[in-house]
Amino acid sequence: MSRRRKILLGSLFGALADYRTRVKADGGVVEALTCANSLDADVVMIPSGYKATTLYSQIGTDGVDDFDVARNSIATRVNKSGLIEEVAIDVPRLDYSDGACPVLLTEPQSTNLATYSEDFSDATWGTPRQSTIEINSIISPSGVLNGTKLVEDSSINVHYIRLGTTPTITIGIQYTASFFAKKGERNFCVIDNYNQANSQTIFNLENGTIGADTSDSSSITHIGNGWYKCSNTYTATQTGAFTGIGVALNSTTQNYQGDGTSGIYIWGAQLEALSYPTSYIKTEGATVTRLADVVNNAGDATSFADAEGVLYINSSALFDSLSDRVISINDASLNNRIYISYSSTTNQIAVDVIDGGVSQASMTHTLTDETDYSKIAVKWKVNDCALWVDGVEVATDATCTMPSGLADLSFNDGNSANNFYGKTKALKVYPFLNDTQLLALTTTGEI
Repeated sequence: MSRRRKILLGSLFGALADYRTRVKADGGVVEALTCANSLDADVVMIPSGYKATTLYSQIGTDGVDDFDVARNSIATRVNKSGLIEEVAIDVPRLDYSDGACPVLLTEPQSTNLATYSEDFSDATWGTPRQSTIEINSIISPSGVLNGTKLVEDSSINVHYIRLGTTPTITIGIQYTASFFAKKGERNFCVIDNYNQANSQTIFNLENGTIGADTSDSSSITHIGNGWYKCSNTYTATQTGAFTGIGVALNSTTQNYQGDGTSGIYIWGAQLEALSYPTSYIKTEGATVTRLADVVNNAGDATSFADAEGVLYINSSALFDSLSDRVISINDASLNNRIYISYSSTTNQIAVDVIDGGVSQASMTHTLTDETDYSKIAVKWKVNDCALWVDGVEVATDATCTMPSGLADLSFNDGNSANNFYGKTKALKVYPFLNDTQLLALTTTGEI
């Protein structure tokens, strides 16, 4: 009898109680249990239960379908109180940035090149230009009184602080500068990577919009309590990393006469050799590297049906990184597998059924924006394969044969490469679903 069938015959309440008991008995923590109550599949991972090295699946009592987790460094998440906090080595990150229910946050390795991310009084930030700083002026996004106020002077000029030349910058590489800001008497702030071509962005801290912008790309995200994460990506044209954080008068004007008392609040500066911003990496005198999240090894041969089934995810990409980021059911190789991937083509998802190393059902679909959440399902059955996205069957293949030996569910391609980096609300595996059920699943997240 399938795991799903046993729950249907029993009680959802009882299954969740058993799950919570199992996690706690194993030394784990359960968060947001009410978010993890969709137990309509044979394998269900809705981020809720975790401990170091383990992300728990909701169904089953033997732990076979739990994921192994590795990340040999600390990292940060937004917790359920809306605060940025550090989590220990190998602990899965249940992140609440996008709402009351957490997502599983998986990111690549990255290094914060700004060696004092919170202490803007350190000499690496140099002498404030036409401005002053007031440390420990406000509660920061970490919930601690360690936010800094950047105050303009009364000159007609730009008003900013600037990260000096300590980081090694490589010409032609993309870098992303980011920091957290909150309006004070002024509503606008600026990132200006001085001496780098096309690298200035002005942000509106009143309404979360972007004004004048000459960067490769930029973003502003409200994280709560009036704080915004602002980011600016540029391609280096000089080796000096003169990343500046400043006060702006409006959405277009950085150079103006200050009044000597007005300013903004800042915290958590970061400079990464990536084309997009990642989660906050705290530094206190040296660069710090957060290693990649590795999540794999869920299930065994009894968890998946080779002959037919459905793999479903509700997820979003971190960025259009033009690389393959894969979730797969596999035989611990590339020979036999079912996979869903954010592909190396802009905004494209790709799925395939691989039998004996041969593609059987290669299907693609272009999303409007891969950083938005999508409900994606791939169905496999002999001569009946299909891709569903957000309530629509977007591709089919009527000549597919099936793989064998499926025994592993991982956030990679089956060969420990092309790791999935993104935000995952849910991951489920079903024995098989008809079109009516697939419509419901990719519309509501449940059948």
